[in-house]
Amino acid sequence: MRDIDKFFHKLSLKASDEVQLLKELGPSYFSDEDLLILKGRCIERQRLSNRFSKANMWFGAATPFLLLAAIVLGLSGQIAVAATLLKTFPLAFVLFIAIALLIKREFDSIGQLELWINLIDEELSRRSHQHTKF
Repeated sequence: MRDIDKFFHKLSLKASDEVQLLKELGPSYFSDEDLLILKGRCIERQRLSNRFSKANMWFGAATPFLLLAAIVLGLSGQIAVAATLLKTFPLAFVLFIAIALLIKREFDSIGQLELWINLIDEELSRRSHQHTKF
């Protein structure tokens, strides 16, 4: 789990500076090459965010099944296993919430990333049209 935290931190530091500059200055202050690199980083952050969000969604959806399994096992007489599952249910739910908050903190919202990707595309398209006029 530590390696994932380090990976998130490094990725966040790398991309946050450039994205912050993009937010402050706008895409017109970047070169074409920088915009393409920044767009690639935004797309990668978007993919990672989607991947982790989907995984956490499955985890969150599976959490209530712990409760259901505990009830079924308790009714079938396997009290020790049912008690263990009942104890893990709140922990799993809290873990689901914590992961969701971590994803929210580590990644910009998906809508925000899409906005930056669209702004970069518009700027590159505008530049392309300007170059073809001359």
